[in-house]
Amino acid sequence: MNHRLLVLVVGVLLGMLAPLGWADDVQDTFDRMYKPKIDAARTVAEKVDAAVDLLHAARSAQMRAVPELELLLCRKAMELAGNASGKEAAYEANKGILRAMLDKADGQAKMGEFDAALTAAGEALKFAQGAHLPREAEIQATIDTIKSQKWNSERLKSLKASLDKADTKEVREQIITLLVLEMDDPGEANKLVSPAVNQTLGKNMALAVTKMDDLAEADCLRLAKWYLSLAAKADASSLGKCRARKHAKAYGERFLDLHPGDDPARRDGLALCAEADKKSADSGWIDALYLMDLTCPYEPKIKRAMGRLESDGSVSLDVSYYTASPIRPMGSYVVEVVETSLAPSGGFELYLPVGTDQSFFFMAGGLDNHLQLFALAKKNMKWPVGKRTLTACVSWSGEDAQIIGAVNGEKFVEWSGKTTELYGLSAQYPNIKGIGIKAPARVYSVRVKMITGEAMMLESPWINQPATRPSK
Repeated sequence: MNHRLLVLVVGVLLGMLAPLGWADDVQDTFDRMYKPKIDAARTVAEKVDAAVDLLHAARSAQMRAVPELELLLCRKAMELAGNASGKEAAYEANKGILRAMLDKADGQAKMGEFDAALTAAGEALKFAQGAHLPREAEIQATIDTIKSQKWNSERLKSLKASLDKADTKEVREQIITLLVLEMDDPGEANKLVSPAVNQTLGKNMALAVTKMDDLAEADCLRLAKWYLSLAAKADASSLGKCRARKHAKAYGERFLDLHPGDDPARRDGLALCAEADKKSADSGWIDALYLMDLTCPYEPKIKRAMGRLESDGSVSLDVSYYTASPIRPMGSYVVEVVETSLAPSGGFELYLPVGTDQSFFFMAGGLDNHLQLFALAKKNMKWPVGKRTLTACVSWSGEDAQIIGAVNGEKFVEWSGKTTELYGLSAQYPNIKGIGIKAPARVYSVRVKMITGEAMMLESPWINQPATRPSK
C-alpha cells in the first residue's frame, strides 16, 4: 500500500474514531494500519522504505490533528530507520517527533490547558537538545508565548470578575485593550463595546473588525495610527508591541495603496509605515513580570501564593517571602522595577545575580534592620512613596563587579569589588538563582536588559534546577 493510500485510509478511520474518543484507539489504529508492513520489513531497504511511509503519513494534515498518533508514527519510523542505519530517515523521524510534540503543546494551549502545554513544550525542548536539532530558540519562543498566554488569560479572568462586580467604563476599556493588544482578538473585544466606552475607542473597534478591503483610506490611516499608539504603551509586552506594529504597518500600506501620488497625507503614511518598521524604543528588554514564580518552594510549610495578580495586570506581593523570575543574567545587565510600596518605610529588597556562579548582590532600601549590610548606601535618604522606579545596573567582568542602585533616577547605593566578596547562597538567604524581589508592593513591571553576555532562561528560579537556553 503506498503512503498516499495509507494516509487516506487512516484519515477516514480517524474521522470515525473522533466522536468515540480516538485517544483510546491510537495504538489499535496504528497496529491495524502499519504493523503488517513493519513486521514484513526484513532487509535494510525494506525497513527504510517502511520508515519513509510512516513519515509521509505523519506529515499529513489528518495526523497533525491527532498529535498522539503523529508522534507514534514518527517514533516507529525512528526505530526502523535506526535499525536500518538510515541516517537521513532517522533525522527526518526526529524532526517529525519534535513537530508532533509541538503540535501537542499548541493544541493544549489553544484549549486553555497552559500548564500541560508548558510541560509538553518543555519536553520538546529537551528532545531537540538531545537529538541535536537546531530549534532551541524557536521552541523557547513558543514556551515564552505560552507563558504570556497563560498570564493574559489569568488577567482577563480577573478583569471579567471585576466587571461582573461593577460594570465600569475603566474596567471595560482595560479588557478591550488587553484583548486587542495582548491577545490579538479584536472580534471578542468588540463585543464589549457599549455606550459607556470612549467614543474614539468604540469607533476604532468597529473599524478593526471590518474587512480591510472594505475600509476607506481615511479609516486605514486611522487604524494604523491607533495600532502604533498601542505599540507605544509602556505596559505592553514585547509580543503585544510587535503585533501592534505589524497591524499598523499593514493598515498603513493599505492606505498607501489607496492614496497614490505625492502629497502631505501620503508622506505621513510613508512616515507611519517607517515608524511601524522600527524596533520599539525598549528593544532588548525582557519582560519578566509574567514569569515571576509566586509560589514559595523553599518554605514548604507555606501553602498560599506569595503574590496575586490584580485586574490591571500588576502583581501585589507579600512582604514575608521572596518571589523570583527564572532569568539568570550571565553578563552585565540592567533591572528596572516599577512598583508602589505598601510599606510606610518604603522598604524593598532586590536579589541580583552576579556572574556565572552563585554570587549575588542583596540590594535593599528603607529597611532599618538591613542597613548594616550597606555602608555605602546613601545616608538620610528619604525613600519616595507612591509609584516609583527602582533601577539596578550590574556590571561584571571576570572576578570584578560593580553595582549601582537608584530610585526614580537618584542613586542610593554603589558597590564595586570581587565577586567572591558577595554573599553566597546560604540558609539565611533565599534559595534563588534568578532575579528576586521581596517587598510589600504593587509591582507594575519588571524588565531586564542585557548589556553584555546573555540571559539564561531557567526552568525554575529556585536552586537545583537546570538552565535551558539564552533568551535575547
